[in-house]
Amino acid sequence: MTPPHTRSTGTLLASVEKVDKEAVERRERIKKAVAEKFAELAKAPDAPLGLAYAVDGKIRKIRTFAHSKIWDMYVDMLLNTVAMEGDQAQRKALAANKEVFSKPAEPQQAVELVKNAEQLKDEVQGFVGNDNSYRKSAKVWSGKCLTKAGTDEKAAAPVSQSFQPAE
Repeated sequence: MTPPHTRSTGTLLASVEKVDKEAVERRERIKKAVAEKFAELAKAPDAPLGLAYAVDGKIRKIRTFAHSKIWDMYVDMLLNTVAMEGDQAQRKALAANKEVFSKPAEPQQAVELVKNAEQLKDEVQGFVGNDNSYRKSAKVWSGKCLTKAGTDEKAAAPVSQSFQPAE
């Protein structure tokens, strides 16, 4: 009998885990490079509590957190996401016999993405203890998890925020 942890589930994750050795190595290199950069930045008193990443020179997502404990809960998942999307882009380029894109995205893309989201009206869905706020347009999607301080609605503060192109 096959142990449960090695059985195929038919999920996307199970399929991805079975990719070729080169793809696994690419993901690990990407994840390691980003993790090393964050480890270096974490030493600063104003260490980042989020990330913005791009693939093929285009911003894919910006994710921020209000506290280092929240960041710590999500950082590994975010690094895996960056590595997976980077690997997919590299595999696509290699399959098409194209050069792998290696230039950084223009920082202004991130600024414009946030500006576009901030101009939109919040659609708020309330939950016990927090609200989720969404902003959507043809250009951008943004979401915030807000925690309330007492009963003052104006005291709601973002615990986490996410911005991405609406492509």
